[in-house]
Amino acid sequence: MISTIRKTDYAIRDQKGKVVFYVLLWKKKGITLELFDDYWKNVHGPVCARLPGQHQYWQFHVAHNQGDLWPIIDGINYNSQLEEQFDGIAELTFETESDRQTWFKTATVLMDDEHNLFRKAIGYNASLGNSKTYIDAIPTGNPNGELNILKFHVMLKKSDAVNVEEFRKYMTDSFAPAIVKNDLVLKFRLHLFEEVDNSRPDAAKVSHYEPQQQQYQAAFEIAFSNTLEMQTFFASKEYTTAVKEQAKYVKRINSFPERSVYTFVYDGQMTLAGQRSSRVAELIAKVGATNQLQENIVSLMSGKQNLKSGLGHYLQGMQHVGVTVQDMEKSLEFYLEVLGGKLVIAENGLMGDGMQNTLFQKEEIDANLQVANPQNFDIPNLRDAKEALDIKFISFGNTCIELIYFREAAILNAQSSSRESIPSHIGNVNAMHISFHVKDNVDLNIFAKILEDECHNRGLTNVVFNRVIHVKSAEERRKIALRYNSNKFWNEPDLLAEDQAETDFGEFEGWALFYCKGPNGEQLEFNQVTRKAKEHFDKAQEEYNMANGISSAVSNSKVEAAIANLNQATLERPPGTTSDLVKRLFSRGEAFDTEGFITFFTDTPVYQFGNFEVCLDKAAIKKSAEAFFSQISAVYHDIKMIREIEDVVFVEMDVIYWRKDGSVVRLPCCDIFRVEGDKFSELRIFMDVNPVFNPRTFVPESASIFTINQGKKLASLHTMRKHFAEHPEGKRRVEAGFAPKWSIDGPKWSIGKEELNLSEQLEAVVQLSGFVLNEDWEQVKHFLTDDIFYKVGSSEPVYGKQAVVNFLSSMFANTAKFTGHEIRKIWHESGIIVVEMDAKYITVQDKRHLTIACCDIYRMRGNQVSEWRVYADILPFYQGKPQEQPTQTNGNGNKYFSSVDSQQ
Repeated sequence: MISTIRKTDYAIRDQKGKVVFYVLLWKKKGITLELFDDYWKNVHGPVCARLPGQHQYWQFHVAHNQGDLWPIIDGINYNSQLEEQFDGIAELTFETESDRQTWFKTATVLMDDEHNLFRKAIGYNASLGNSKTYIDAIPTGNPNGELNILKFHVMLKKSDAVNVEEFRKYMTDSFAPAIVKNDLVLKFRLHLFEEVDNSRPDAAKVSHYEPQQQQYQAAFEIAFSNTLEMQTFFASKEYTTAVKEQAKYVKRINSFPERSVYTFVYDGQMTLAGQRSSRVAELIAKVGATNQLQENIVSLMSGKQNLKSGLGHYLQGMQHVGVTVQDMEKSLEFYLEVLGGKLVIAENGLMGDGMQNTLFQKEEIDANLQVANPQNFDIPNLRDAKEALDIKFISFGNTCIELIYFREAAILNAQSSSRESIPSHIGNVNAMHISFHVKDNVDLNIFAKILEDECHNRGLTNVVFNRVIHVKSAEERRKIALRYNSNKFWNEPDLLAEDQAETDFGEFEGWALFYCKGPNGEQLEFNQVTRKAKEHFDKAQEEYNMANGISSAVSNSKVEAAIANLNQATLERPPGTTSDLVKRLFSRGEAFDTEGFITFFTDTPVYQFGNFEVCLDKAAIKKSAEAFFSQISAVYHDIKMIREIEDVVFVEMDVIYWRKDGSVVRLPCCDIFRVEGDKFSELRIFMDVNPVFNPRTFVPESASIFTINQGKKLASLHTMRKHFAEHPEGKRRVEAGFAPKWSIDGPKWSIGKEELNLSEQLEAVVQLSGFVLNEDWEQVKHFLTDDIFYKVGSSEPVYGKQAVVNFLSSMFANTAKFTGHEIRKIWHESGIIVVEMDAKYITVQDKRHLTIACCDIYRMRGNQVSEWRVYADILPFYQGKPQEQPTQTNGNGNKYFSSVDSQQ
């Protein structure tokens, strides 16, 4: 069957591998091809996978070139001599040239193994930007075996009549662009090679030398679904265009069919094949042995067994050691200039209730029990702003030192600390604390309670943690709500400072922590470092390692081993992460990733979507989801509420569907999930989905879950958009080609934080439109600046929010009443929004229904409109005869449907 529509393009997942080492391999004489394959993928491959620096590592096991794949062009040789017939290709990609050099320096262990299976190994380097995947419609990016498609690795030698630059220009500007225009090509990846480094010595009778006349200057990987599609491609106009001048630039084309492919490193992490060998990975996959992916098994097999892990699976290691100092200036000189650390974050003047409670609540409670003044216990006073806290984080690569400096609040550059003595708490000079790094996907509030409960169950009653709210006794502290357990340096629902913007936290945006006493009174801290703060730590660690020649750096973003592919649901669900599991499931749906979608369900699930037939196994869920996705272009889950009660999760939201005809519908929905272990045993979706299939069904805006009363709506939380932009797994999935369909079709929202900020401005314009429609003029004024400029068509402009309200209310009362609109398209960027629409009116005098084509331009100052221009012909308002502007149509005469951008 011939494909007629290009499938999802996963080419983006190769973009991070910017430099390449591409090795042609000839098997050792005297061993069978079967033995060669077996040893290479099960012994040699896992050794290579453990070397540092790799982003991706594939083994391509190939058949010999037969010379009859490509249609013959005069002047080009398609045959290979016997000595040119290699048996495999190893392709290793690296994010930087430094990473590639790191790998080269540690590859001696591979050279020692080469003589066991190779007689010749010729390595080609592709410099920065000279390896590129143009298209890739193969869903599996990290295969382990056969792909059941036709794939070829094609080697090219340039013509003697052109130089290397001319040859490369032909390949990138003429050949590749023409090839990828044909939808029958599943994959096309091109490499442009540097000359082979023949100074590389041979290793134990394995040749690394290739005469210049035998070297290739390029290679490409090309794939087709089947032979018919390949032959149809060769007969296509795209292929004819691609090879029109080929003989001028190419003198030899040798094609090697791929027999199988194995992945040992993917996205910077060892795959299961890299950890345990290809054969073991295959057996685990066939049996479905998910227990083999659990952390204790992985640790056991890697020789890192920990029989008493306790709560260690919540942590990813030590993060920093804190030192309370007497002289900040001298301390910075010592740690930065003498020892060469790198400054990460500097924050001055931390004060207030939250900081006091976070750091010193236990000490203040002890003072209260003794009916004493906390000041007599030598406790700093941040609460009343009499003292202030300055902190500096300094990176030494694998960990950090935090310098803690208490001073008088009124003295910004105090020469010495306001603290002198050395009791047990953090506020005193030379007092230290130990900080543990909690994993990003753990709810810090819940972990704090788990930790304290676990310790108290063991009789370790001295272990207590501080809440961020002021209390006067241990009993009062225990009764405080869960949400006050940790101090979070960013804005999220239920925080004390609900209206505080994330930007107010500066370089600390993304930090969360709680302080805790250890069993002997030692000061402990548990923190998460995400978002902006994490970027600072990663950057400082990289700078430190580069400055000191350290090659074994592991970024915080690459700590956890990738022991399963992106569709594998988390095998261990820490308490409080079910909401995250829901969002991860939705991310599969929004990417139309049905394979990934069903991995979140138990083997005996109950799945019911509206009034559709109930699905009772994963195969039925997959079939149902595929059928539904085939009828829409994109879907988005606009979440209003997620609540967990024991093993049940309730989700209230609007679900937005982009239909195939370009129209959009927003439907209210409530999902109920039931959880067993780390999987969903039941999902029931309660909604009326019929409007998706019938665009004529009217769905009022007030049907939205976000409607709170007549004419008023809550702002969207943009939960799923933030998931793809900020969540580690969400970002990895986008990089791997599993981007949400709404970023490709429908509104084509970009994935990034800047776009989320833009959406707040767009949301403001949407709410403004709703209040204008309902003639709620007081609410309208909230969305306008005091000095707003407003102009309709050729009329005189008006200035000021009251003048705008007067103009609109007068027009609605005396000329024509606004009844709604149909959006054609919305364009928005920072500070400006353009809306093309059909506006609906009823004239006051003769009750005529009018449709006016218009374009509104809003210029924003923050989330308020400072300039509003309406471009429209308003003559029909004043015509005597009933007359209506024609509804806008596209080039085919079809009516435009409203765009959901008006909702977002």
